Amino acid sequence: MMLEHVVTCISFQYDDNGESIWSSTHGHCGNGDIHMVNLDYPREFLTSVSGYIGHDSPVIQSLTFESNIRRHGPIGKEEGRFFSCALSCCKIIDFHGRSGVQLDALGVYSEPISDLRFLKSIGPYGGQGGSPWDDGDNTGVRVIVVKGGSAIDSITVEYDKNGSVVQGPKHGGDGGHLTLEIKLDYPPEYLTSFSGYFGDFSGYSIVQSLTFQSNERTYGPFGVEDGKYFSFSSTGKKIVKFHGRSGRFLDSLGAHFEP
Repeated sequence: MMLEHVVTCISFQYDDNGESIWSSTHGHCGNGDIHMVNLDYPREFLTSVSGYIGHDSPVIQSLTFESNIRRHGPIGKEEGRFFSCALSCCKIIDFHGRSGVQLDALGVYSEPISDLRFLKSIGPYGGQGGSPWDDGDNTGVRVIVVKGGSAIDSITVEYDKNGSVVQGPKHGGDGGHLTLEIKLDYPPEYLTSFSGYFGDFSGYSIVQSLTFQSNERTYGPFGVEDGKYFSFSSTGKKIVKFHGRSGRFLDSLGAHFEP
């Protein structure tokens, strides 16, 4: 993938029944920077792609790729109109689009994941500030404490680990005049999905709102529902732990889950 101020060209290396096949180059590669996304295939595979299209020039300015394990990007300048192809229980197997001198449009083909054990994480959704974190090896979510006001300042999660209670650390800063505590009736009630909004706040791109969904009810929204919407909708899975990025605020949030 080559970048100047926009994405000028893109090419893909596919798997065809165990054989490696390179696609044609789509667009015109000039003198911009080259970015390569290497997946640990077949263990790692693409689940979604998102990005930005310019307001004045209708070409792709930025791309972010999500796999079942991690996020790759953003690559390019995140300005203009946001788009997203977020898939649930599917993997991306091919791309299509439009190109000329630059990459004008990008779409995906997907197929259901035959073994859901391979799909184990999503996100994190939000900004790239702060430091990355991951809440370790747990088997379920018992309690979530969210602090914030106009944005999400911090999140703290109490987990289950094979029947034992594990208190997770606080992720984020000490601010927040409002506190939301979610107590799940675990184990019959378990967390299945979450959604929210992220955007600019005090010079940072952070999580501004969160809503959690269990197999029994909805908790939230908490915070201000303004900015870019994100969502992980689960089918037949439960969230067992969270990961993300945080500093003064909760910069981003993702989840690990199991069937």
